[in-house]
Amino acid sequence: MIPVSISDKVAQLLFVRIGSNMRPSVAVEDDVTRIETLIRSCSIGGLVVFNGTARGTPDQLSYLQRLSPYPLLVSTDMERGLGQQFHGATVFPHAFAFDALGDAAEQAIETSAFMAASEALAAGVHISFSPVADIHSNPDNPIISIRSFASDPKNVSARATAYIRGCKRAGLLTTAKHFPGHGDTTTDSHDEIPVVEKSRESLFEIELSPFDSVFKGGVDLVMTAHVAYPALDPSGSVATRSRPILTELLRDSMGFQGAVITDSLLMEGADSKGSGWASEMLLAGVDILLDVQDPVVVHADIMRAISEGILPVERIEEA
Repeated sequence: MIPVSISDKVAQLLFVRIGSNMRPSVAVEDDVTRIETLIRSCSIGGLVVFNGTARGTPDQLSYLQRLSPYPLLVSTDMERGLGQQFHGATVFPHAFAFDALGDAAEQAIETSAFMAASEALAAGVHISFSPVADIHSNPDNPIISIRSFASDPKNVSARATAYIRGCKRAGLLTTAKHFPGHGDTTTDSHDEIPVVEKSRESLFEIELSPFDSVFKGGVDLVMTAHVAYPALDPSGSVATRSRPILTELLRDSMGFQGAVITDSLLMEGADSKGSGWASEMLLAGVDILLDVQDPVVVHADIMRAISEGILPVERIEEA
């Protein structure tokens, strides 16, 4: 079934979490009733899974798929394999560990990605929020670090592309993150808004290089960074809210044709409190709003922006 009404199309742009590893943690099995109730009132587009199990979560996802009026896109953060969020499934090393393999790294990454993707698809997952295309360029970075494949653009580009090849071979959708680069920050966007003070030339030469490679490699989605880049957008807006970054740079200049998804909107760097922020992100070029805390409220806020002429219906159709 394909959504017809604008109301349903707006709801399809919202992804919510099921389960949580935030305090207090919530197991997927204890969160099914909440999602079931939500689906009956708001036809959300997808789920992001946290704190599931390899034994029980696939059946719970299958149950929710049967309830949903439209197929749910199920995603999870599985940089280290499905076992990162589905306890009992396979866990692989952090991305930077493959650096120790030297010339053999790419093949090992492609093979492990294929294995992880096959396991994820069998569990009912469609989208992996990986690979990390950020460069481990700042040793003081508190959030990227060993989640990156390397400390230089060339190796990050090659290894992230190898990861995508492995996932594609299995049939899993992939997400390059965190555009346009979170590797050279000294603060964590979970806690505050980091600022990258590099020149435009430096950003193109270093941070953006792996993204250009993975776009050519066929990555399906790109995840935005809740980070400000004054050289790319002098207004100081984080990339998630920046039209110069998400439309003029990502779409028009770099030619990315896939879906643009936000990083988690529960992060402090997203500043997703109050009203109007969701429409602002959609106008900037975001297609999917990830980890929405109250989808019913956000849906109503977007519908209000449409009715007031702030957000064109065409942008919803495009997203």
